[in-house]
Amino acid sequence: MFFYFKFFILLCLTWLAFSGIFDNILLLVLGLLSCLFVTLITYAFDSSDDAIHYSIFKPLKLISYLFWLIGEIFKANIEVSKIILDPKLPISPAMKTLKITQQTDLGRTIYANSITLTPGTVAVLVENDSILVHSLTEQTFMELAKNQMDARVTRLESAFIEGKAE
Repeated sequence: MFFYFKFFILLCLTWLAFSGIFDNILLLVLGLLSCLFVTLITYAFDSSDDAIHYSIFKPLKLISYLFWLIGEIFKANIEVSKIILDPKLPISPAMKTLKITQQTDLGRTIYANSITLTPGTVAVLVENDSILVHSLTEQTFMELAKNQMDARVTRLESAFIEGKAE
């Protein structure tokens, strides 16, 4: 039950931060009621959406991963730009399967979305322990095959699983 209280407080603080409304009582009450409504719906679903637990219990791990991912997206943008601007257009498209280490659907989804967000790669199909990836170049795929992103997502996922038990 304490989880829902923390969730409610987090929703209220987020609403206040994004709305910037502190002097209109009607809007404050409506914001409070909307936060309460979302909390009650979450409770009614009996927390079947583990993503809610994940985002609350380990925010620093998630933020750390997001900063790392933004850096990877930035580097991949530069590499794809170099390929596009090269008159020879040195592409060598590859579609290969990678083994993945994530145990939950959320972990696999985060990994697949991270691949797709990174320019030059697209996650095509996710199965239990593998993911089919299309890459713009063989080098792009080889970089992904080093499993650095997979390891980071697995660490993030394990933090989520630990956080759920709290």
